[in-house]
Amino acid sequence: MDQNIPYYKTLANRKIDVEKRNLVSVCSLSIKSLVDKACFSNVDDGCEELINFTANLEQILLHQIKPQKNWYGGAETLHFWGYLRTACKNIPQSCINNIDSIENIKSTTAKGRAFIRCALMEKRLSEYLSTAVKQTKLTKKFYMDGAIMLSEEATMICGVLLGLNAIDFSFCLKGQNIDLLGPLSVDYTPYLRYQQSLESTTRDEEEMYILSNTSRTSSILTDDSENSDNKWKQKYKTLENKYRGISEQKGYLEELLRMREKQLDEANVEKQRFIQSLRGVELEQRRERNQLEQVIIELQAQL
Repeated sequence: MDQNIPYYKTLANRKIDVEKRNLVSVCSLSIKSLVDKACFSNVDDGCEELINFTANLEQILLHQIKPQKNWYGGAETLHFWGYLRTACKNIPQSCINNIDSIENIKSTTAKGRAFIRCALMEKRLSEYLSTAVKQTKLTKKFYMDGAIMLSEEATMICGVLLGLNAIDFSFCLKGQNIDLLGPLSVDYTPYLRYQQSLESTTRDEEEMYILSNTSRTSSILTDDSENSDNKWKQKYKTLENKYRGISEQKGYLEELLRMREKQLDEANVEKQRFIQSLRGVELEQRRERNQLEQVIIELQAQL
């Protein structure tokens, strides 16, 4: 430990770093679990995987956000909705104005949660956050040092969020109290469950098979049958997990390809616009040059 740094500051920095690592790690796990859930059933507001994801994302967006002084001199914590509204207001066809126009959503917390759900339905959550993260000066106005939104992990999270574009979300934001949806508490128990590896399971089965050799022949045959069934079940689970992983990667790559194609189309449109502008400038220069030549000829004739 550096002797020049007070002990309480070291603990404070450690607290910030630990919170950052925990939130980023759980974010990846919550996205994977949400994608797995969507492969077999519909995802709605009551889905536990969705609640965990939105709660974790809210904590990421609120991590180390700056407090603001209110009118009576007290400190009031900002909300990420003000940051995202400012950062994403110039994005074409964004849902920012739609969120502000919903009558039953008044508080900044409700608007922030409605924005996350609306962005999920539009399949543009990664695009919105990427646009916000790229505006470093604006981000520094809203967040303190050590915030996730000011770190490299923010860009990584934006990339992982592309996997959610493979899911068709559907939420009803009207007539509901968004403040009551998606509590900030994250249930960590699904991500902390220990799963025995395939190698460990196979080794245990081999040991049980060796021990069963001392038993009677009938019990050996029974154990062999059970071990065979367990092996087939384990192989099935392994193949199922591989299939899920491949499906998730496929959805991510397809969405990434779609995003790159969109960027390429926008670049081509900008290129054509620039070429047309350049041609217009060249025509204007030629016109001015001809006019100047005519003036010179007239002056020479007068002289």
